[in-house]
Amino acid sequence: MRNIHRGVLALASAALICAVGTSDIHAADVSIGTDFATSYIFRGATLNDSFVAQPYMEVAVVEGLTIGTWANFDIDDSDDGTVDGGNFSEIDLYMSYDVPISEDCPFGASLGYTEYTYPRSTADADREVSIVGSLDTMLSPSLGVYYGVDGAINSDLYVEAAVGHEIEVTESKTLALGAMLAYSDPDQGEDGFSHASLSSGLSCGPITLSVAWIIETDDDVLDVDEEVVGTLGFGWDI
Repeated sequence: MRNIHRGVLALASAALICAVGTSDIHAADVSIGTDFATSYIFRGATLNDSFVAQPYMEVAVVEGLTIGTWANFDIDDSDDGTVDGGNFSEIDLYMSYDVPISEDCPFGASLGYTEYTYPRSTADADREVSIVGSLDTMLSPSLGVYYGVDGAINSDLYVEAAVGHEIEVTESKTLALGAMLAYSDPDQGEDGFSHASLSSGLSCGPITLSVAWIIETDDDVLDVDEEVVGTLGFGWDI
């Protein structure tokens, strides 16, 4: 889902699995769901400070290759009046490919492409390529590099470094904790670091309740308007 590409900061990290890939076609695995959030945050920036719904669908078409779509539906008007509620403001298409690596290797890598479209705007679509690496070790550290190739984000570089840990509370409940630090270029301020976040989430079956705290690191790079974002998510594998 688009949480790993753009949108509400929920759980800050998810380790990729090192595996020996094959090209065998198999029955598609489909994931669907919707997140309801107190606001729409994109990489620390507030796009709507009121309630939103963010449905998604993701399909694993062949071994290692996933395609998906994600959307943002503004439930309420924004407080400043710049966003009208009751409309889809964004619909994204994305794909990712897990690079085949020996199963004995603790390192994983994924290549991605995302196209961001804006149905209620005359703005051109934004297009972005990415590479995410991770280690299957303590705290599951990961590093994601995202580079704009078209639209308003053309030639923009965005980097996220994250760690996370999951705790099995009961057989049916899992607590996830995460932390993230982001860098944005074209850089401004002293070092280009835009924001950080701390997150926690509790999952029980198809339901996840999470909260993220967004920390402003340099107001010359990014002004953080919403410091706390809550999300209630529902998701199923079919």
